[in-house]
Amino acid sequence: REMGVKKRLLIYAITIIIGAPLIAWFDYVLVHVFSVTQYLIFTWGEFVTFFLGYEIRGLSRSEDREKN
Repeated sequence: REMGVKKRLLIYAITIIIGAPLIAWFDYVLVHVFSVTQYLIFTWGEFVTFFLGYEIRGLSRSEDREKN
């Protein structure tokens, strides 16, 4: 039982040691790339929304066609 606690603490320690720089780097990248990311997300989002809307309209049309 004591071993399990030590192992868990070790895993937490490793996670924090590896995770902290990763989070800091991610944060840094996020701040600098945010405007580009935002632009990409909006463009991609609009495209996907349009595409999905088109697909859904097409599906509902084909369903109506099958009913008639």
